[in-house]
Amino acid sequence: MAGICAVAMLLILAIPETVMRRRGSGIFDVEMVRTPERAAHVLDTLGDGGRRALTWSLIGDFGFIVAYTSFAVLACIAVGKALASARPGFARLARHFAAAAVIAAVADCIENANLLAILVDSPRSPYPQIAFVAACIKFALIFGALAYAAIGGVLVLRSRTNPA
Repeated sequence: MAGICAVAMLLILAIPETVMRRRGSGIFDVEMVRTPERAAHVLDTLGDGGRRALTWSLIGDFGFIVAYTSFAVLACIAVGKALASARPGFARLARHFAAAAVIAAVADCIENANLLAILVDSPRSPYPQIAFVAACIKFALIFGALAYAAIGGVLVLRSRTNPA
């Protein structure tokens, strides 16, 4: 169910993303601004309509955070349980990768808060820098958790088709 919710949120978030891309910058461009100057440039490029779309994207992203984090945590835990006897060393990593997904969610919230501050206040320091660092942490941790779940899923399938 968490996976379905995450996909549904992605489809919803595609609407403001399309509006923003038509104006020259997508959400990834905004997440990676890094400097006040770059943030100001991206906001100028987006214009009023793109900024409204960005606002909706950031607000909607909080729902996506809940969905993708739930999916990643549950997938890691499921892999850990499924491989507990066949690959106990790999299975023990499940809780660490599940925790990484939760930390990624916290980083995503910090990122969003700082991007919203850029919109509401101004693109001045430290908002772009904090958003950038938080985004990098988020991507590294969530991709790690999802990679663990995917590799673990393959190992589960292999153990079921080729029992030892």
